[in-house]
Amino acid sequence: MTVPAKALESYLDLRRLVEEHLLEYTEPTSDQLLPDLHPLEQHVFALVLDLNETLLYTDWKRERGWRTFKRPGVDAFLEHLAKFYEIVVYSDQMNMDLSKLNRDPAKILYVSAHAFDSSLQPENCVPIKPYKLETDYTALLDLIPFLEYVARNSPADIRQVLQSYERKDIAKEFLERSKKYQRRVQELKQQGRLWRR
Repeated sequence: MTVPAKALESYLDLRRLVEEHLLEYTEPTSDQLLPDLHPLEQHVFALVLDLNETLLYTDWKRERGWRTFKRPGVDAFLEHLAKFYEIVVYSDQMNMDLSKLNRDPAKILYVSAHAFDSSLQPENCVPIKPYKLETDYTALLDLIPFLEYVARNSPADIRQVLQSYERKDIAKEFLERSKKYQRRVQELKQQGRLWRR
């Protein structure tokens, strides 16, 4: 079966128009989603938080319709970390492109329940378990020590720090590393006392 050239051209024109129309909804409206940082704020890290199943869970049931639930600890998490970070809340219904944020990629942490599935820059991802209405869930609060440590110590490139965790549970691994470091400090203090005597 052959398709007349005119029909094929019409189809391709229509398809191009539909794709261009869809881009209006799927592409950022600007190459810079955030305004420029003030020169005195250049050192501040950006903490990008995925909305879906990281901060909130949205559920639909026929008898009641849509409902949105906050993850336990989200208010305390945001209030505490706002002292250290520029916080960006993002809904990544489509792939996240951190380069559009107008921030140095070396200073962006992206916390998401779907970090490695949806991000175009997985080297900036801080994975967290998805929230689906668990009541005793502390995963968000468990990240605070790590995130505060990063903000206080301001590494030159956060991507190298995140790479050292090799997609592990960062909150748990950071706690283990901290305990190990404290034990080492105690050992060195004890050795120092022995030398003084």
